[in-house]
Amino acid sequence: MLAFLLCLVFALISAVYTLAKRIDILTRYLEGGRNARAAAAAFNQADPGKNVRHTYVLELFSKFPQTGSVGRKPESGPQPREELTDLVILGERTLSPRRSLRVLEDDLDNSTSRATIHRIFKKCEIKPYKMRILHALGDGDPDQRLQFSGHMTAWLSEDPNILDKICWSDESCFFFFGRPSQHPKHSILV
Repeated sequence: MLAFLLCLVFALISAVYTLAKRIDILTRYLEGGRNARAAAAAFNQADPGKNVRHTYVLELFSKFPQTGSVGRKPESGPQPREELTDLVILGERTLSPRRSLRVLEDDLDNSTSRATIHRIFKKCEIKPYKMRILHALGDGDPDQRLQFSGHMTAWLSEDPNILDKICWSDESCFFFFGRPSQHPKHSILV
């Protein structure tokens, strides 16, 4: 089984022809009166290490008028980015770090996709900006702040060192002055 796999790998490696050998195959085909079998046999005699089939000769000839070349097709997939693109995107990010990826994509006139911008950010370990409203004031917040400041003033008048006795403040514990409270108000444990 191993010998078979090695032969298969060798056959695949040897089936890749250089540009000069492809030109030689095509010249033999054209000089031989467009006979693919004769061109393959002539090439195999001249280069016994290779085993060119007549179908390969026909594929090579049919590709030549379409592409104008006997070279291999360029590989598909994403094209490599230029460093200039990376520098432009990182420069735009430095100028205004609070722009989101969508806004940055629009500012670059959609010349670079959002996925590419995100990939560049990830490579440079930059987090994309996301707009979030943190600690926004709600309708009942001013009243609760007044109530809290009243309680703290009373506690401070009773014990001036109360701030030293506060262990921690936790938003996940929903008790406000011993009563259940709603998120995101703070609870203070004394």
